[in-house]
Amino acid sequence: MRRQRRAGRAHDHVYGQVMEPTVTGTQSGSNGSQLTADDLFARFRMRFAELMPVTMDVRAEPDTPLVLEKTSTITMKLPVRGNVQVRVEELTAREAVLITVAGHPLAGAVRFLAEQVGDLLRFQVQLYDRPANLADWVLMRALGESVQASSWEIMLQKLLAESGGSADKPVQHDEETLDGDKTERVEAWLRDLILARKREQNSAATATTTKKSAKHERAESTLGEDAMI
Repeated sequence: MRRQRRAGRAHDHVYGQVMEPTVTGTQSGSNGSQLTADDLFARFRMRFAELMPVTMDVRAEPDTPLVLEKTSTITMKLPVRGNVQVRVEELTAREAVLITVAGHPLAGAVRFLAEQVGDLLRFQVQLYDRPANLADWVLMRALGESVQASSWEIMLQKLLAESGGSADKPVQHDEETLDGDKTERVEAWLRDLILARKREQNSAATATTTKKSAKHERAESTLGEDAMI
């Protein structure tokens, strides 16, 4: 179960301009696993902190969630970058999308995806990011990329062992600099995920408020009846 694709970084740049974003994909395939894609992803979600390599420490801050849950905010210590906060904006039976919390210089997202392709069980890591400035770009190119690539590969090797299968081929790393149209599509996709999460939270908050209000009204009504002579 190894194949790595990468997407999410920018290398072509002009000084003084915002760096172009890139998408980096990492994927790995497992033959002979007794697990389904849903099974493997469930294990990944529940053992997220254990499966992350030490170079991506998710225990960087106390009380940080160690399991992937929808809307939870996780602090990760990344090579070169330091502590980065990401929020789980999307979570399904086979997919999770974590997006950098607004305001952090690393504007990006990471997507984890498990899928069944014939007899092959495949797991992908797709990274989307954009350097904040020229200095950030230099650091990413000089130090961050090789460490990050090896980190994702370590995680995929752990997942391969978890699957109980054997690797179908070596891990592959692919990187693509996004043009204007692709950048707009990725950014629109991420914005939609954030808006959907906010709508869900607002709906849940409204439902909770309505329920509390109705309960309060019933309590007042009961108190009034008891007070009557």
